[in-house]
Amino acid sequence: MITESLIKQIEDGRDGRCQGISMGLPKLEGIIDGVSRQTYTIIFGQSSSGKTSAAIYAYVYRPCMEHLEDDDFHVVYFSLEISAELLMAKLLSLYIFEHYHIDLSTKDILSRTKGSVLSEEHFAIVQECVPWLKKIERMITIFDGAQNAQTIYTTLVNELAKVGKFEQKGDRRTYIPKNKKRTTVVVIDHMNLLTHVAGRTIKQEIDLTSQELVQLRNMCGISPVAIMQANRDSMSMSRRDLLGSGDCRISDIRDSAGPSQDAEIVIGIYNPFRDKIATYRGYDIKQLQDSFRSFTILKNRYGESEVADCMCFYGKVGVFVEPPTPDKIYDYSKYQTPFWIFEDKGNEEDENKNDQTLNFTL
Repeated sequence: MITESLIKQIEDGRDGRCQGISMGLPKLEGIIDGVSRQTYTIIFGQSSSGKTSAAIYAYVYRPCMEHLEDDDFHVVYFSLEISAELLMAKLLSLYIFEHYHIDLSTKDILSRTKGSVLSEEHFAIVQECVPWLKKIERMITIFDGAQNAQTIYTTLVNELAKVGKFEQKGDRRTYIPKNKKRTTVVVIDHMNLLTHVAGRTIKQEIDLTSQELVQLRNMCGISPVAIMQANRDSMSMSRRDLLGSGDCRISDIRDSAGPSQDAEIVIGIYNPFRDKIATYRGYDIKQLQDSFRSFTILKNRYGESEVADCMCFYGKVGVFVEPPTPDKIYDYSKYQTPFWIFEDKGNEEDENKNDQTLNFTL
């Protein structure tokens, strides 16, 4: 039975069904294989490190853009911290930046900045984006109320039953999806905000939630993405003096180590500027300041771990991009705003055109 199941997975891999969806971050994809089916990921870091933005960009926005015209990707998002409308506004901010090259923050879009309202020009752009928003809304199911282990499990079973069938065969319960190509990402943002029921501690609530996510991962092939908070003392001066930096460790995860033990992938997000570090892995943090993040892959059951991928993070629009290696950066001022992304893409397109012309001539 196990052999037959293994051969089936190998055949699925040969048909391209096991390959991950692009996250828009090629180096990171090379380490963790992108957004993959039946893979449980933990993303954690300090407050304001960009945990939610990372999950939205890499596990929601980019895969949605890849599958905008098909039914092969869906997200169930348990938003315990922000409203459904704000989550959609964050996705809209990313889309406007990418397609109109305008950096409108969610505050700009919602006219929350004191003394300022969204201009007629920008409101017209938002209206142009409504058809896109409706496509995205069909791809994401958002639950933005209080949650505990039981409500999350029950909700997920109900959602999965809409797109598949649960069957009981003796003592074993199985699940047959209607679309076998579909990747279903389940985001919990974040686990430390779960409401623990009477008789359970927050650790017990987190652990039970994680165990139930593993059960549904194994039975239904979902890909959980659990966002978690890091302990406050993970950034202490004494620790930095001892280790030389504030890089994340799995032991930094707050409230429970259970999810990190259950997950296939654990990613810690670190902001060296917050620690007043001048240079980090060769990058000049004094110049990059708050627009730099390090993603440390602390656990990876399918590949390399204890490696870091350095990112530029532009919180205003929530975009992440992998910069050149430090030895190839000659002007750091270029990377202090996100618009260099389009400049570099334009250069790449020009190079591709030149290559095509050369090939044609030959």
